[in-house]
Amino acid sequence: MTRLLLNILQATLSGSILYILALVTDRFCRRRLSPSARCCLYLPALLRFLCIFTVPIRINKTIYTGPSAAIRTYLPAVFLSENTHILVVCCLIAVFAVLAGKTIWDYRKCMRLIRKSSIDEDNLIRNCSILRYPMTCGITKPCVYLPADLTREEREYALRHEKAHVRRNDLLFRWAAVAAVLVHWFNPLAKGLQARLEHISELACDQAAAADLTKQERARYGHMLLDMFSEQQPLPCLHGLPGNRKNITERIEALTGPAVKTGKRWPGVCALGFLLIVMLGSLLRPEPLTVSAKSLRSDSGERAMMDWLVQAVQDYDIPFDTDEMTLRPLLDAIMEKTDNSDTAHHLMLMYRSGELQGVFQDVLKSGDTTLRGQLACAGLYDYLNWYLMDSSPISQGMAEELFEMIREWRLLQ
Repeated sequence: MTRLLLNILQATLSGSILYILALVTDRFCRRRLSPSARCCLYLPALLRFLCIFTVPIRINKTIYTGPSAAIRTYLPAVFLSENTHILVVCCLIAVFAVLAGKTIWDYRKCMRLIRKSSIDEDNLIRNCSILRYPMTCGITKPCVYLPADLTREEREYALRHEKAHVRRNDLLFRWAAVAAVLVHWFNPLAKGLQARLEHISELACDQAAAADLTKQERARYGHMLLDMFSEQQPLPCLHGLPGNRKNITERIEALTGPAVKTGKRWPGVCALGFLLIVMLGSLLRPEPLTVSAKSLRSDSGERAMMDWLVQAVQDYDIPFDTDEMTLRPLLDAIMEKTDNSDTAHHLMLMYRSGELQGVFQDVLKSGDTTLRGQLACAGLYDYLNWYLMDSSPISQGMAEELFEMIREWRLLQ
């Protein structure tokens, strides 16, 4: 559950950043890019919103299982507990299920009403008496629904526009945007991405529909859009055309104004490539190599590791402050200086997992007061500190025994 929660949060954050980058690029390049190219700028953000997973990649670093006294946070413990993560994920899934169910229910209800009020003209076109503007439904078998009161010229313009939607597979992207909004219902930028994709797809279809129209015909096309904007759609669950006033103004300006001069394509290609790289990079999750200490017992015994630790401290002339009574700085220094990184990783792993406790106790029981005994005493001090900080697996009785053992050893010095 914790991983799922982190993946959702990472997806919504990465998708939001990509959407903002695409929006800024679109603002600066809209006079140079066609609507179809502008629409492509938002696809990396849409894909990132939908990808609520990450791909782990191994990095050249080992993490160690066992108690960790070095990792601490100032957040309250309730925010770090697994139960809290489960509760948050369950709430996210519950809201998603309710919203998805409502969306599907409303869509099916509207489609049943539209089909009952429609008359088939052919396999692609149907006339509907309750619609105020054209629309296309269906992904695998798209069908164009036209208002029954359109004139012959308006029908031609509407068919040009809707067939452009079919050729571009806009319905697939619109449903993908709906899915992104449902998953990230708590993120208003996901809703903004959906609206932006719908608006630019309408601009692209307007451009395709009016490609070979004269100036007068473009003007009549714009009047048709204004007429549709002035009429309220009786089916509020449907969206797409005609859009809000700002969007309809931009569409009419694109129809009646000068054609967009695309010019060189390299700025748009570079921007899209950069967004794709950012999107793919956000899917990667660096994951250090995790090794279990139990798998090392047969390869490297505790006594052999203790011998290697003493030899490494002497060979690399690493200063050891007996007053600090901790092995962690010493082990970090060995990790940096040694060429045998595998053995150093194994040593650190066995130290952090508590498997060196037995050999540390044997050294202190033998009364060794040399460097070996000092290192063993420092290691047992670490285990005691972890126990006091509630991050060590030893029991209270064992902690008391270790404390007494350390006290007796220090009397020998």
